[in-house]
Amino acid sequence: DSFFSEAREKKTGAALGGDGRSNVAIRAVAPPALAPRPKLFASAPPKSDIKQLLSERSKAAASTESFGSEQISKSGVSDAGAIIKNVAGATVVDGKFAVIRGLNDRYVTTTLNGGEVPSADPYRKSVPLDLFPAQIINKVVVAKTFTPDQPGTYTGGGINIVTKSFPEKSFASLSIGGAYNTQATGNDHFLTYQGGQLDWLGIDDGTRAIPGALAAPNLVVPGPVFDSRRPTHPDYEKNIAKAEQLNALTRIMGTTQFAPTQEAPPLNHNFSLAAGDTTHLFGLPLGVFGGLNYKREFLFYEDGIRRSYVPGSGQGNFDVRGDALDTQALDSVNWAGMVNLAYQLSPDHELGFNFLYNQNSANLARQQVGTTTDDAGVIFHQNRLHFIERNLNTYQLKGTHQLPEVGGIKLEWLGVISQTSQEEPDVRFFNYGERGGDIVIGGGSVPDPKNPTRYFRDLKENNRNVKADLTVPFRQWEWNDGEFKFGLFDSFSERTFVDREVYYNAGKAPVTGDPNAFLTPHNLGYTAVTNNGRISYDWNRYIQTRDSAYQGDFGVQAGYAMLDMPVLTLNEPLRFLGQPILEKVRLIGGVRYETTELNINSRSYLANSATGKTTNSSNLSQVDLLPGLGLVIGLNSNMNLRISYSQTIARPSFRELAGYRSYDPTLDLLLEGNPNLQMSAIKNYDLRWEWFPRPGELFGVSLFYKDLKDAIERQIISTDGDIVSFANRATANVGGIEFEARKSLDFLDPNLSGFSFGGNLSLIKSETPLTREELYTLNTIFGQGNVKPTRSLYDQSPYILNLDLSYDNPHSGTTASLIFNTAGERIAIASLNTEDIYEQPAPGLDFICAQKLGRRMSLKFTAKNLLNPEIQRTYGKATSRLFSSYRRGLTFGLTLGYEF
Repeated sequence: DSFFSEAREKKTGAALGGDGRSNVAIRAVAPPALAPRPKLFASAPPKSDIKQLLSERSKAAASTESFGSEQISKSGVSDAGAIIKNVAGATVVDGKFAVIRGLNDRYVTTTLNGGEVPSADPYRKSVPLDLFPAQIINKVVVAKTFTPDQPGTYTGGGINIVTKSFPEKSFASLSIGGAYNTQATGNDHFLTYQGGQLDWLGIDDGTRAIPGALAAPNLVVPGPVFDSRRPTHPDYEKNIAKAEQLNALTRIMGTTQFAPTQEAPPLNHNFSLAAGDTTHLFGLPLGVFGGLNYKREFLFYEDGIRRSYVPGSGQGNFDVRGDALDTQALDSVNWAGMVNLAYQLSPDHELGFNFLYNQNSANLARQQVGTTTDDAGVIFHQNRLHFIERNLNTYQLKGTHQLPEVGGIKLEWLGVISQTSQEEPDVRFFNYGERGGDIVIGGGSVPDPKNPTRYFRDLKENNRNVKADLTVPFRQWEWNDGEFKFGLFDSFSERTFVDREVYYNAGKAPVTGDPNAFLTPHNLGYTAVTNNGRISYDWNRYIQTRDSAYQGDFGVQAGYAMLDMPVLTLNEPLRFLGQPILEKVRLIGGVRYETTELNINSRSYLANSATGKTTNSSNLSQVDLLPGLGLVIGLNSNMNLRISYSQTIARPSFRELAGYRSYDPTLDLLLEGNPNLQMSAIKNYDLRWEWFPRPGELFGVSLFYKDLKDAIERQIISTDGDIVSFANRATANVGGIEFEARKSLDFLDPNLSGFSFGGNLSLIKSETPLTREELYTLNTIFGQGNVKPTRSLYDQSPYILNLDLSYDNPHSGTTASLIFNTAGERIAIASLNTEDIYEQPAPGLDFICAQKLGRRMSLKFTAKNLLNPEIQRTYGKATSRLFSSYRRGLTFGLTLGYEF
C-alpha cells in the first residue's frame, strides 16, 4: 500500500494482487507521463472500513477475507488472535494460534506487512497472534486459496497483518482504559508471589535469573559425598572437592518461594498513544507514524476441576483415576512500540521502513489439591509458579518502483530481520502428598515433577528473509490488461533452546506442609563432622541438575512464475431469463518452486520414545513444485464465482522434531518431540460464490476440500495418558462449506439504516483412518465392532458460528455492536491408548458501545464474555467425564480516548 498512491495516474484493469493493494494497471502501450510531486497530505492509505475491504476482496486474485480498523473498533477485540476468530471457518486455540478450515497453525502462515515473522513459542510453529495488539493493526487479510506468489504453506490459509500507516493529516491520539473482571478484580483469594520490579513491564529484572555458576553450558553437578574417606585414601581430595562444589552450588541457588500467596489485584488497565504526520525531507515527501500501547490483565478461577480416568470393569465403563480442585491466577502484560516511515524519491519510486518491538509476559500461579487411586488415602498438593517472557523485534525495509519508460514494469522488494526470544526463568514446582499429617515428596505416586524443581529455559531465534516481485503488465484484448508476475524468496532461521532443570533432594532436614519453608538459609548444603581427618557429611537440602537442549536451522528458497489475465470480456453480459449470468472470466495460474532444508540436533537425559536414544538428529531436505490455478468468473458487475486448485505443503516445527521431553504449560502434560516426522503434502480444491449487492454488503458461499498425506497429529503415547508426542498420519482429508452475509437492515425499514447484521457459519468435517493399534485399544475399551475406524483431525471443530448486530449513527457519534461466536467440540489431544480429549463448545457474547463526546473525545464501554460458559475438556466427544473445567468470568471496561 503506497501512502503516495493518489499522486499517480489511475487506470482500470486487473488488480495487481489480493492483499489490498491499489487496483492500478499500467498499460505497456503508452507509458504515462510523470505525475507532479504530491502535495502534503495529498493522499492516504487505502481505508480499512468494511466497504473498502469488500471492494478489495471482489478484485483479489485469491479468495480472501479481511477485518479492518473500523471492525476492530466496533468489536472491541484486543489483538490479532481475537480478530481471526471473526473470520469464516476460523477458530483460535489458546487465544494465540489460528485454526482455519479445520487445519491448525502448522498449515497457516502468518506474515507482518508481507514479511515472515518467526515464532517465540517453543511449542508451536506459528508466531502467537496475541503478540500483535489491535491498536497497531490497520487490517488483517486472510487468504484461503494458494497463489504461487505466496508461501507454499498456505494450506488452511495465509494471515497477513498490516500495521497502521500514515494519516491524511497530522494527528496525535491518546486513550486510557480500565476493566473489571468478576472473578479476579479485587478478589483477595487471587494467587501471586514475589517477583521482580519490572514484572509490570513483562520483563524479569534478574530476580529469577539462574546464578552464573550454574549457567555454564557443560556444567556437571556432582552427587552427594557422604564420607571423604581417610586422608590416605586416593580419592580423599577428590571427594572433598565434590562435596564443596555441591555445597557451594546449593547455597548459590539460595532460598525461594515455592507456593503462591494471596493478594487482590487491581483493575485491568491499558493505554495507547499514536501520532503521525507527513513532511518533506530534502524537498521530498516523508510520512511518519509511531505508536505505543500497553495492556495488563488479571484472570482468576478457584473452582476449576482437573480429572483423569482409566478403563473400569466391563467394556465402556470408566473409573476416576485422579480428581483435583484447580485454582489458577494469571497476570499478563503485553505492550508494543511501532515506527513506520515512507519516503518518496519520485512519483514512481518509494521506500518504506517498519519497526515493531513487542514485549509479552504471562505470570501464572497455580495450585491443585486432589486424590488418586494410585495411592489411596493420600491427598496430593501441586504448586506451580511460572513466569514466561516473550520478545519480538522486527525490522522491515521495502521498496516499490514503477518504470513507465520500460512498459510500466513494477518492482517490489522487501527485506526483513527479526529476533524472537522466550525465557522461562525459575519456573517452580512443588508437588507433595499428605497422609495423616505425614508429608511425602520425591517419589511414589507424587505427581511429576516428584521433587521440588526449578526450571530455567531459554529460547532464541533469529530470522532473515528477503523477497522480490516483478510485475510486467501487458495488453490482452483491446480494453483489458493482464500481467506476468515473477518473484524470488529466501529465508533462513537459526534457533537455540536450553532447558536446565534444578531439583532438590530433601536430605535429612524435616519437611513440613509449607512449601515456602522447604528452603531456609540454615538447611542448605551439608553439615560436616571431622574425626581424625575423615569427614562425614550429613546432607540437608542439596541440588541435582538435568539438562536438555536443541539447536536447529531452517532454510527456504523459492521462485515462482504467475499469470493473471482476462480470458473473456463481454461488452454486454450473457443473460438467462433476463438476468446476467456471465460478463468476464479471469485466469490466475502459475507454479512455485520451493526448497526446504531443516536440520535439528537435540539431547536429553531421557531416551526418546520413537528412537530409543538420548541424542537425536533430524534432517529434512526436499524440493517441491507447487502449482496453483484459479478462475474468477464475473457473473455480473458485483457477483463472482471463484474456482481454484493448488498443491501445498506443511513442515514440522523445531520443537516437534526435537527428541526431548518437557512439561507443556498449555496442555498441562509432558510433551515429547519425534525426530522421525516427515513433511506433509496437500491438494486443495476450492469453489466460492460471492455477491456484493451494495457497498459494504456481502453474500457468499464457499466449498472446500483438502486431501492430506502424512498429516502431522498430536497424540498421547503413554499408557497412563500423561505424555504427548507427534506422529504422521498416512492419509487425512478435510472438507466443508462456509456461508457469509453482511446486510444493512434498511431494506426492512428506512429508519433502520444505521443497523447492519453480519455473520458466517462454517460446517467442516475431517477424517483420518485409525491405525491397527488404535483400533485394537479402543475396541478393547468399547467392545468389538463398536468403534468407528476413523476420527477427525485435532483442533478441528465441526461447526463455527459468528454473528454480529451493529449500529452506527454518524450524526450522534454513537456506535454499538452485539457479537456472538461459538465453535463445536474439537479434539485437543488425540490418544493412542485411551479416549481422545475434546474441548467442548464455549459460546461467547460481547457488547461494545462507543460514544463521541464532542469533536475530539470519545468514551467506549465493553462487556465481554457475558455468557461466562464453562470451559470444558472431556474424555470422549459427548460425555460427562471431565479432563478439566473452569470459567473465565465477565469483564466490564471503560476506555476514554482523545485526539489532539
